[in-house]
Amino acid sequence: MAKRVNRGPEIFDPHNVHSEYSRQEWLEALPSAARRRRNRKNQPKYSLRILMLDILLLCIIGGVIFPFVIKRNSRGSLGEIRCSLTPRYSREYVFITLEMRNSPKGQAPEPVEIQISGSGRVIAQLRDLSPLPGKSRTWHTKIPRPEKNLAIYAIIKRGSDSLKLNIRVSGQTSR
Repeated sequence: MAKRVNRGPEIFDPHNVHSEYSRQEWLEALPSAARRRRNRKNQPKYSLRILMLDILLLCIIGGVIFPFVIKRNSRGSLGEIRCSLTPRYSREYVFITLEMRNSPKGQAPEPVEIQISGSGRVIAQLRDLSPLPGKSRTWHTKIPRPEKNLAIYAIIKRGSDSLKLNIRVSGQTSR
């Protein structure tokens, strides 16, 4: 076995390794930076700091970046026809308005099917004609104001084309 260089006050014996100093002496012999590292009982651990930074980054992404990237799809178009879905609030009801505008050079009226739904149930289902070129057509429906926020969807079908619009309806406020 190779000889081991003795670098400290310990005595090297391959069969019986022991030290001739106490833990307090050993801690005092450490450089001051290492001593500070060992006395961090009340400070958060390094891995917890990284975890907290990860959570903070997720909150920033969810609260700041996400709303700008994922927008509500309350407007869209079916060829030359522009559609919009908007809510208006009263104390007890939410009035949902679907408006379709045909461009002046748009197509002649065609049959359209409109289905407005929310929370897994159909609120309104309509069959009508699309607006004349250069004109608009508006449909209104009314629902009781929900207790909590609710997503409302409108599916508009014209021939083989379809469009899905969505809005968020805010729940009742405590007054």
